[in-house]
Amino acid sequence: MRKGAGIMATPAGGAERLRYRRIAAELRQQIRAGTLLPGSRLPSVRELMAAHGVAMATVRHALQVLIAEQLIHSAQGVGTFVGSSPASSGAAGHAEVSA
Repeated sequence: MRKGAGIMATPAGGAERLRYRRIAAELRQQIRAGTLLPGSRLPSVRELMAAHGVAMATVRHALQVLIAEQLIHSAQGVGTFVGSSPASSGAAGHAEVSA
């Protein structure tokens, strides 16, 4: 087998993809189980980075998935919060994002 950048890059990229999905799935489960209540603040990006041992981009990607699902919303400088009602995730106003 030849050494090459492609061999190293593929597994790392695949692992990173799984990490953001795993973080999103964990938070989603906590929201649906009621561990994270509507209106409650999620851990900060830095706290999630430390807890999962991942890069900031990985955590942000996971949060963007949940924002797209309208389970959470984010306010710049304030934090990221659980939407009012996970069951009615299609309701307007729960996907507000300040970049």
